[in-house]
Parts: sequence; C-alpha cells; structure tokens
Amino acid sequence: ETSDSRMQASFVLKSPLPKGTLGPFPEADLPSCTAWVPALTSQLLGGYTSARVSVFDVRHGTQVLDLFPEGGASSAAAVTSARAQQLSQLVATGHADHKARLLDLPSGRFVGQVKHPDCVTAVMLDPTNAHGLLTGCHDGLLRVFDLRRLGEPAVVQQMELHLRKYGEGLHSLQVAGRLMTTGGADGNINIL
Repeated sequence: ETSDSRMQASFVLKSPLPKGTLGPFPEADLPSCTAWVPALTSQLLGGYTSARVSVFDVRHGTQVLDLFPEGGASSAAAVTSARAQQLSQLVATGHADHKARLLDLPSGRFVGQVKHPDCVTAVMLDPTNAHGLLTGCHDGLLRVFDLRRLGEPAVVQQMELHLRKYGEGLHSLQVAGRLMTTGGADGNINIL
C-alpha cells in the first residue's frame, strides 16, 4: 500500500449574502474569480459578482476577511479579476465599475484605486517592479501604473494590444519571467 502525501481538499466558496439583497439578481453574489495569496500560502482570495472580496484560510476552512469597496454590494462593481503580489500582502482586483483596486491584507482595507474607461478585466502586480500595477481593460489597452503616484496621473505606459469585439477587449494577462502574454476578444494572444 502506498501513501499519497498530496493535500486533497474540497472547499466551497458559498454566497455570504442572503438571497434577494442585490436588486434584480436574487441568486447573485457568486464567486467570479479566485487567487492564491503567495505570501500566505494557506490563504485563498475570492472575488464575487456583488463586489465582495473575501479571504479564506483553506487549512481551517474559515473566512478571515470579508469586505466591499466603497458603495457596498453592487453587481455594477463585480470583481472580474484578482492577483496577489509574490512577496507582499498586497492584492490587486479588477472590477466591472471601471476600477482597479488595491487591497492591503494586513489592514483589511482597500488602499488605492485607479479609474479606467471601461471594465477592468485583468490585473497583475508587476513581479519585476514592486511599484508596478498592470491592468487590462475592455478598451483593449494594457496599462502600467506606478503605485507611488496614485494621487496623480499614474499611467507610465499603455499599449493597444486588442481590438474590441462585441464590446469587449483585453481579457487576460499573464507574466512569466521576462515574458508577458495577453488574450483578447479579438481572438488574438500577444506575447510581449
């Protein structure tokens, strides 16, 4: 008999809101994205269609953080993407209300945001630069922000990478080493 030492678990992100609390969406508050928190390997972040952001301790099966951005529950601000930084406890979230938000896990608060002209569909904290935030938006642009300049025009670079199709543009963003890839509604994958 062999022993399998891999961790096997089942964890269900259930809706913490009672039915009927989100206007025309009685069954809303569904998980829309997840992201591991690399600095805290037992923690999983869940983004919801209600704009809720929750962090779960998967070892103990408990919720350790539960918050909404300013304005409270709203499907108009649904979380579309989330990504944690490798060496810190900073999390970036993309939202349908045209904003990318920054969440500081130790304080349990949103600490910054940047506005976009359309839905923010992809976020990533730059693994090569502790002060960089990369975002993708339905306008097809990839933007690079300097987190030290959030109170002023913080965009340091933007690239048009995808054409709009059916009202959507850039969908996904991934960085691996010195390579970056994006995928979009135009059916293209770009490798930069």
